Amino acid sequence: MCECKADIEQKLTERHQAAEPSGREHKVRLHGFGLVVGGGVMRQRPYMEYEAFAYVPLKKGGEKPKKTRGNMFFSFCPFCGEKIAT
Repeated sequence: MCECKADIEQKLTERHQAAEPSGREHKVRLHGFGLVVGGGVMRQRPYMEYEAFAYVPLKKGGEKPKKTRGNMFFSFCPFCGEKIAT
């Protein structure tokens, strides 16, 4: 897999240090990366959360709001486009 996550975190940390020079132990972490286990191997893969919403009908009439949440894991790096090993 590419090194985009580490490279971008490093660059953002450097920018944060420049913007807050009086601070200490600067660290920037990208969210939206999760661990995936498959084929006996654990890998880190980028993902994006989603939320779906709809009014669904009730059996007795009327409707109710329904929300569903989930995650979409990327097959390609969202930064450089490199295929992510599965």
